[in-house]
Amino acid sequence: MKLDEINWGVVAGVGLLGMGFLSNGGINTGNSQRAELIRSQQQENGTALDAVTLNEQHRKKLDDIAVQRFEDGCILVVSSEDATAAVSIVEGQPVLDWHTRQPLPDNTVVCSSSGTTAIIQNQVASLLAYTGNQEVIDAAMHRAGFVYETDSVQGGNYDQQQ
Repeated sequence: MKLDEINWGVVAGVGLLGMGFLSNGGINTGNSQRAELIRSQQQENGTALDAVTLNEQHRKKLDDIAVQRFEDGCILVVSSEDATAAVSIVEGQPVLDWHTRQPLPDNTVVCSSSGTTAIIQNQVASLLAYTGNQEVIDAAMHRAGFVYETDSVQGGNYDQQQ
């Protein structure tokens, strides 16, 4: 066989292999698809982690705001039927003065025994912030004349001091 014939045979064989490689999408197609999937999942995980981190930062800021409102002397929300019963604050609901039964004025800062605080806007509870700092809550409850009493069956309750 002549050298020229061998070279053309090699070139033809390499050409056929190249065509097969291209028609199959390349040898590493599966690997690159897997790598792309992994990159996509990492990006999604990073985005989810960023959202959790932002949410946690927001929660901590709201906690700081609630603590400050308690320390600044927020008005404790009590039941309209029983001034000795502390009640929860519900966003968008009016908070009434216990004596007059009228909505509290705008910009009044209110708080509850559960750690929720709010600012009254347009006669309803708005801009809620929450703290789980029990020492701050207990101090506010004590200033308002409530004491924390423990019941072995039901747990603890705030009761108005007599």
